[in-house]
Amino acid sequence: PIPCVPWQSQTSGQYQRRVHGTNTGVSYNASSNMILGSGIPPILTLLDRGVRVGIGVDGSASSDSNNLLGEARQAMLLQRVQQNADKMPARKALELATRGGASILNRDDIGSLEVGKADRCSRIS
Repeated sequence: PIPCVPWQSQTSGQYQRRVHGTNTGVSYNASSNMILGSGIPPILTLLDRGVRVGIGVDGSASSDSNNLLGEARQAMLLQRVQQNADKMPARKALELATRGGASILNRDDIGSLEVGKADRCSRIS
């Protein structure tokens, strides 16, 4: 997977189709993008073009915490700012953080809670 930061300067449809054509996945690290001032990548446009997108958490140099649910929330809110509130529901953000992340890593043994898949559960309160 590649990070979404370069997409700010290369958001053309041709570039997005090229990434889709190579089956490359992109990792959307919203908090890191905000800390570094990298902008808001066009995640919904990428998804519409068939690009595989997952939500990631950057390292401590460019992220305040390694909280995937917090990152999913930030990703959702930024896309709502860029598009519209109804364009990025919480369910979609959670899907990108779980199944989307598994997809960009080419892993079919993670990404959902199912029999036969590796699980990483934590209690959320």
